[in-house]
Amino acid sequence: MYGDRPILAPVKLTGGETIGELFEYTLELKTPDALEFSQSVAANVDLDKLIGTEVTVSIQLEGKGHFIPGLAGDAGMANIGAGTREITGVVSDATIVREEARSIVYALTLRPWLWHATKNCDCRIFQDKSVIEITDAVLSAYPFPVEKRLTTPRPNKAWPRRDIQRQHFESDWTFLQRLWEEWGIYYFFEHGDGKHRLVLCDSMGALKPLGDAYAALRYDPPSGRRIDEEHIHDFSVSHALTTGAVTSVDYDYTLPRADLKAMREDPRDTGLAHQERYSWGDYAQPQAGAAGLSGDHNAPRTEAEYLTLVQMQAWRCQGLRAHGKGNLRGVVTGQTFVLSHYPQNAANREYAVIGCALTIEEIGEASGSGQCYRCEADFTAQPTSEPFRLLRTIA
Repeated sequence: MYGDRPILAPVKLTGGETIGELFEYTLELKTPDALEFSQSVAANVDLDKLIGTEVTVSIQLEGKGHFIPGLAGDAGMANIGAGTREITGVVSDATIVREEARSIVYALTLRPWLWHATKNCDCRIFQDKSVIEITDAVLSAYPFPVEKRLTTPRPNKAWPRRDIQRQHFESDWTFLQRLWEEWGIYYFFEHGDGKHRLVLCDSMGALKPLGDAYAALRYDPPSGRRIDEEHIHDFSVSHALTTGAVTSVDYDYTLPRADLKAMREDPRDTGLAHQERYSWGDYAQPQAGAAGLSGDHNAPRTEAEYLTLVQMQAWRCQGLRAHGKGNLRGVVTGQTFVLSHYPQNAANREYAVIGCALTIEEIGEASGSGQCYRCEADFTAQPTSEPFRLLRTIA
């Protein structure tokens, strides 16, 4: 601290989060610009001590609405949804960036704790375990919070076990990402109470609405008038041609005549939407588990249908996406909102935020209390009526 002021004060935050990806933010901080503050102290902050620590950025949310007397219930309440949004991450990089007048500017890169799992490489075998059991085993090495909002594949209503699942000279993150993409599990991070929690999901029903001030967002294009709430000033909806069918096949040498082909068709209502993707599956389990040939066969047809459905949904959901911008401080990846006042009626619906880039920058002449900030959110969303899955990026 320098008097009642911190030695490093935040002046800019840029970065973003996307479902199924590891987030990254860059936080710029300035030392005090007071004449009596030592330039030697300002330029010699020990950056090594910052690496590996958790840093939380708090963003004030003013809410929406002014108090109107006489209205029933909450209709006349002021500052609905006011509070604080947190962004917490582990410092992976710390840099002295430049000198500005009497101040020194530093930059910290904030990443999720799961990013640590990209830094190892291992080779091991998991026997007779489901994807959830493997996830628990791998993440047990990382003492950070995890929440599972998962259903189970139907009709068995259980996550199938695999005879053998090998982590083949992969990092823990690459291994888990490969399994999650295969089984239709996606993830994002929730921030609060000075921590960030990994949330694992497999359905839109697991996503929660944004806070009270953002659960319903109004579209209002740039004009001369002002409205008393944060809103979306730029919004577009894109329809795209996608794969219309997925076929998988596998072979079980203990059941050589078994037909293990599975196909799922779900083309979007567009022209030329019937292109098919053919792939080799991984659902036949030829009794290679601990019980050997005395064990029971799995249900390859049922599992094939589920895994093929996951692939079909991953391709189909690419065909309808929305993109928006606004001076929005509270739009958070992995949460939902309802759009209103858009000229296309069909677009006024509930969306899930699947990615959001955020820029918050001080626009005052000197850092410190009472300064003004500019905030811009640039987000991608998908209607909640469409299932969401991750495309398979790791073979």
